[in-house]
Amino acid sequence: MTYSPLVDLKLPPTTKKWSSRGGRKPNGMIVHHWGTTSMAGRDRLVYSSDPASVNYLIYDDGTLVGSVPEEYRAWTSSSFAADDDKITVEIQNRTAAPGWTISAAAFATLVKLYADVARRHAFTPSRSNIFGHRDFHATACPGPYLYPRLGEVATQAAALNRGGGAASRDDERDPVPSSRSWRPLGKLRKGSTGSGVRLVQARLHIKVDGKFGPDTDTAVRKDQRSRGLAADGVVGPKTWVSWLTDRDARLRRGDENVAVPIWQRVVGAKEDGKFGPDTEARTKKAQRDLGVEADGIVGPGTRSALLKAWT
Repeated sequence: MTYSPLVDLKLPPTTKKWSSRGGRKPNGMIVHHWGTTSMAGRDRLVYSSDPASVNYLIYDDGTLVGSVPEEYRAWTSSSFAADDDKITVEIQNRTAAPGWTISAAAFATLVKLYADVARRHAFTPSRSNIFGHRDFHATACPGPYLYPRLGEVATQAAALNRGGGAASRDDERDPVPSSRSWRPLGKLRKGSTGSGVRLVQARLHIKVDGKFGPDTDTAVRKDQRSRGLAADGVVGPKTWVSWLTDRDARLRRGDENVAVPIWQRVVGAKEDGKFGPDTEARTKKAQRDLGVEADGIVGPGTRSALLKAWT
C-alpha cells in the first residue's frame, strides 16, 4: 500500500470504494475542495457508503491524510477516464460560499504533496498536469479561490523539486476566520520556511533564519522529548500549545517574551511580543468562544480548551 511519506495519518475508506487503474500509472493530480468548512467532506469520503473516495485529504490545519492507496483509482472526479491515471486530493475549505477559500497551511501541504507525487512518479510539475474537478465535469470545484492558483501550486512544486524551495504558505498569516476569534496554526516540519519557522526558532532560542533545517529539527525534537511529547520534529497542535507557556506559568498583560508572539498569532493580534491591551481583549474574546473564564490570562485551562478545540 503506497502513500506519500508526508502523510500525517491514514484513513482508508471503511467500505471498498476504489478500483484498479487498469495498468495506468499516475501522471498528474486532480484537486477538489470539500465544499464545506466542517469534517463532513472527510466523513463522506471515508466513513460513508457513498460511492466517492479520494487518494488524499488535506485538513484546514495542513494535516495530510492518506485514504485510497496510490496503486488504486479513487472514485473522485466523475469518471474512470479522469481518475485512472491521476492522484486525487480533497481539501477542507476555510470559508464557505461564495469564496470557498482554503488555508495557507492547506495550500502549503498541497504544494508539497504535488511535488512529492511528481518526484516519485517521474513527471515534471506543471500546470499541464494538475487539474481541477471542473476540467472533467460541469462543476465549480475546486472553487473560485483555488482553481486560478493551480499554476502557482505547480510553480512552487517545481521549485521545490529543483531544490530551490517553495514559498512555504503553512506559516503565512491567515486571517482569523470570521466565525471564531482564534485560529489553529499550520504544521511546520523540516523543509518549511518563513515567519512561522522564525517563531519556532525564537521560542527555542536558536538561530533565527526562517529555514526549518537540520539544526531546527534537532532542537524541536529535543524540546518535544523534554515535554513528554512525541519527538517527531513536527510542530503541530500539541507542540504549539505547549510553547505558549511553560508548565503552570501564565501569559498575561505586561508580559514580553518569546511565547507571546505565538499566542498573538493564534488570536490575530499584532505579533510584537508585547502582551498589551489589544492582545488582552482578543484573549478574552477567544476565551469566551472556547468556553473558559474570560480573564485575559493564558493559563492551563485556556491552553487545554484550545488544544481540545484545535484537535
